Amino acid sequence: MEKGIRGASSVTTMAQTKKVPGIAPPDGGWGWMIVAGCFIVTVCTRAVTRCISIFFVEFQMQFARDYSGTAWIHSLVDCVTMLCAPLGSFIGNRLSCRIAIILGGFLASTGLVLSSFATSLEYLYLTLGILTGMGFALCYTLFHFQSMQEYHFLLMPDFMLLVVSFLFLASGCSVPFV
Repeated sequence: MEKGIRGASSVTTMAQTKKVPGIAPPDGGWGWMIVAGCFIVTVCTRAVTRCISIFFVEFQMQFARDYSGTAWIHSLVDCVTMLCAPLGSFIGNRLSCRIAIILGGFLASTGLVLSSFATSLEYLYLTLGILTGMGFALCYTLFHFQSMQEYHFLLMPDFMLLVVSFLFLASGCSVPFV
C-alpha cells in the first residue's frame, strides 16, 4: 500500500513541475512585429529600386536619351538611399522611429507620384532619384532606437541571427515582387 502512495505523490510532483510558467519574452512579445515591419520595408524599397531598371528603354524612347543618361535615375535612388541612411538614424534617434518612418514613406510616395508627371529626364533625377531615395533612406535604416534599455533583446545573439536572416530573405524576396 505504501508503494501506491509513493507513486501517487511522485505523479503529483511531476504534474506540478510541468506547470511552471515559461520565461516571459523581454520585448513583451512584440519583437517579431519589429522583424515583420523591417521585412516589409526591405521588400518594398528593394523591389521599387530594382523595378526602375524595367523602365530604362521607355525612358530612352520618351526622352530621346541614351542608356547612360537614364541609368542616372537608378544610380541616384541607390546612392541617395545609402548616403542619407545616417540622416534617417539621426532623425529616428532624435525624434522617434515612428516620425522617421512616416516622413520617409511620405517623401518616397511623393517622389513616386511626382515622377509620374515627368516631362524631362532631369525632373526624374530630382523626383524619382533624390526625393524617393531620401524617403527610402528614412525608411530603410534598420535600427531607430531611442533607448537601448527598451530594445536590449534585439542585441541577443539568437535574436540577431534570426533578424538578419529574415532581412536577407526580404532582400532576396523582393525580386519575385518585381
